[in-house]
Amino acid sequence: MFTGLPVVILILLLLFPQASVSGAADGLNLWFHTVLPTLAPFMICTRLISSMGAIPVLMRPIAPVFRLIFGLSDSGSYILCCGLLCGYPLGASLCLDFLREGRITQREAQILLAICNHPSPMFLTGYLTSLMTIPVSAPLMLFCLYLPVLPISILARQIYRSHPDRNNCQDFTHADSATKLPALPSSISMEEILMSTSETMVLIGNYIMLFSILSCWIRHLPYLSPRLCALCAGFAEITTGTRQICKVFSGRKALLPTLTVTAFGGLSGIFQTRGVISPDTLPDPVHTKSTGSSDETSRTQNTGLSIRHYICWKILHALITSLCVITFT
Repeated sequence: MFTGLPVVILILLLLFPQASVSGAADGLNLWFHTVLPTLAPFMICTRLISSMGAIPVLMRPIAPVFRLIFGLSDSGSYILCCGLLCGYPLGASLCLDFLREGRITQREAQILLAICNHPSPMFLTGYLTSLMTIPVSAPLMLFCLYLPVLPISILARQIYRSHPDRNNCQDFTHADSATKLPALPSSISMEEILMSTSETMVLIGNYIMLFSILSCWIRHLPYLSPRLCALCAGFAEITTGTRQICKVFSGRKALLPTLTVTAFGGLSGIFQTRGVISPDTLPDPVHTKSTGSSDETSRTQNTGLSIRHYICWKILHALITSLCVITFT
């Protein structure tokens, strides 16, 4: 079905070289100046915390609240916190890492994938508010974007509970990770953490570049209205797309489409997430450390994390965010 897609892309690159170069430059500037310095340190730090066994200490004050509201273990609460605070696609990356290490069950990983992958508050309060042509309440934007996490978590727990033959249907407790999936010893070196982070960041950078090119092509389409072009660009890549949306939608009219495409995350965010949850995309540092080689069978085994499910959850999240914006603005 997609065998001809690279040929079409190559032809478009040759037909529209100026737009392609401009889009690639926008994407790489975004990655180098914004994504890399903000996401990479968080990614290194979260993996260091995990490898040092400091998650229980760090999560002790807030884990009971997350367990009560979302039914998550300490490790699951840590993933959700990191996903909410640090931005795409750290939450999904931690889901796969913790599932591989036996820190969370497969069912908990599926639930977390539905709720832990979001743009960071810094992106909302810093970047998006600066794009708006009128003052917009940052708490209102955070409320509309993060409130849907609660109903989606409830729905996800019910949906994945209905498949006991494939998922563990018990509630999560302190001992869940240890009893359901035996945790592997975490002996990852600093060099392995840095290498894994570098590979992930390069993967993210490539996707941002490709979808920034797509966003630039969309903006140059001759037969679409500027507003439709801006919306399509936003659903392709949220950073460059939201900038275009705020240019063509005046005042408060920009708030609804901006927050809707931000909640969805864009096709770029979906492909970034697919890249970090696919077991055959990046090497498993735990397995490599224990065996001294990368076993292809171990790397390609099914993790139970579905990108199709993830897309459905992001669509639902975007719809609920839209309703929140309409209701509270």
